Amino acid sequence: MGITTSFNRQQRRVLAILSAIFIIVNFGAMMEDAPMTVIFQDIICKKYYKDAAKAGNMTITPAVPLVAVLPFDCKIEPIQTELAFIIGWKNTIEMIAGGCCSNGIVDNADVVPFLRDLRGDAIRNPS
Repeated sequence: MGITTSFNRQQRRVLAILSAIFIIVNFGAMMEDAPMTVIFQDIICKKYYKDAAKAGNMTITPAVPLVAVLPFDCKIEPIQTELAFIIGWKNTIEMIAGGCCSNGIVDNADVVPFLRDLRGDAIRNPS
């Protein structure tokens, strides 16, 4: 015989609102990834060609002057390697920050009985 937890109407409404907020926030965070990557790539690309011009060893020259570097000029291996490195560290730092913040929410779930029910403590330790 399984243990079931029934939620009243207000608890279901709160859960639905929290779920909708979670989905909207995650969708918004996902939508910023592509423009952020383009901005990072543009900065790295301009810096790469400026440094190469200063050093005098331009093995690959951009199709136009450094004022407006075209996107296909930025698809070379050194630029893409640095871009991948920066995005990897950005994602790592975001995950560490998210993990640190989420631990407090789980620890404080005992304050709100509804959250305690969702976590499963009420089923293991009925009060």
